[in-house]
Amino acid sequence: MNVEEHKHMQFLLAEINRFAKNWGAPNEWRRQVLSHHRFSMSGEAEVFQDRINDLQRTGAKAAFDYFEGLVSAIVQMRRDRKDRQEYHPVIEQKAKSKVYADRVLSDLFQRSRFDVNSGTAQLDPADEKTPSYRRSNDITVPISWFKSVYEKDLYAVKAPEGMRFTLSAKKRDIKFLRQDNIDAYRVVLVGTKDGIAFTEDRWLLVQEGYEKRVHAVGNDVAKAHSLLKRRVKAEILDQLLGDL
Repeated sequence: MNVEEHKHMQFLLAEINRFAKNWGAPNEWRRQVLSHHRFSMSGEAEVFQDRINDLQRTGAKAAFDYFEGLVSAIVQMRRDRKDRQEYHPVIEQKAKSKVYADRVLSDLFQRSRFDVNSGTAQLDPADEKTPSYRRSNDITVPISWFKSVYEKDLYAVKAPEGMRFTLSAKKRDIKFLRQDNIDAYRVVLVGTKDGIAFTEDRWLLVQEGYEKRVHAVGNDVAKAHSLLKRRVKAEILDQLLGDL
C-alpha cells in the first residue's frame, strides 16, 4: 500500500469511527462490519444492526447510504491489496525468467535467433524453408525458470554433442547417486543446428566438492554417471597438476 492509499484508508476508518460514535454503535458491531460479517451478526451487534435496518426506512437513509459506501470502499481496497500481494511475485518471477533466459540464449547460441517468452515450457523451432538470415525460434521458458534453473546454475550445460540450454529441470532422488553427493535432474535441453532449435530429453548429474562444479549429461542415468566419473577424474588431475 502506497502513501496515498494509506491516507485514504485512514480517512475511511476515521469516518466509520465517527459514524459509529454518533449513532451509539457498540464496538462489537463495528468490528463485525469491518470483518464483513454484516449478514451474520450476533449479540449486541445484531440488535444494533436491526435498529439500523429500521432507521434506513426513514429519513436517516442518506446517512446509512454514505456509511455503506465507506465500508464498500475499504472492502475493495483490501481485496485489491490482497490480489497484488498474490500476483506480484508471479509477475516478477515471470519477467526475470524471460529476461535471463533471453540473455543466456543470446550468449550461448550467437548465430541463432530466439523470441523468448515465459509461461508453459515449449519450443516452436524456426521453419527450415525460411532463409537462414530470417530464421527465429519461438521458445517459452517456465515461469519458475529463474529459480529452478538459473539460480541453480543449470542454465547452460556441456553435452557430449556440444553446449545446450536447459529449458526445464526436475530433480530426481536416486539413492546410489545421493550417497555420493550427486544431484540428478531430468532435463529438457535445447540445441541448435543451422539456426534451427531442437529439444532433447536427457539426464543431468551434478557433483560439488571440487574447485569447479562437475556435471555430465546422458541419455540415461548410467551413461551420465559414467561421463561424470571421467570428468571428476579429469578435474582432480587438473587440481593436482595445478598444485605442483
